[in-house]
Amino acid sequence: MGSKTKQHTRARVIVGDQVVAVLNVERVEVDGFSGEDIKLLETLSQHVATSMRRIQSQQRLEELHKQHSQELVDGVQRASSMVRHDLRGPLQTIMNAANIAETNPQRTGDMLDIITRSVKHQ
Repeated sequence: MGSKTKQHTRARVIVGDQVVAVLNVERVEVDGFSGEDIKLLETLSQHVATSMRRIQSQQRLEELHKQHSQELVDGVQRASSMVRHDLRGPLQTIMNAANIAETNPQRTGDMLDIITRSVKHQ
């Protein structure tokens, strides 16, 4: 059995300034690749590079979207916390005044004034 000589050709896949892959094609026949074959392989490598750039762009967009969504959630949480904090004081005053009015009916008028001021609190 004789060994057969293989011919091979390569095309680099370049994304940005980096070679990210190499397409390696082999053939048993000597001089098996025509100039057209080599051009097709180079075209294929360019298509692969374009696809890889698109994938990278999509990944960047997804990461930016994720980051933006998290920033929105954080902002809503901060606003919600501020509203809770701003409402807690007046609501506590209203609860205390209602409790005093309930347990001490002669102070109901004073407590209604306190409740009204607390409701108008801005």
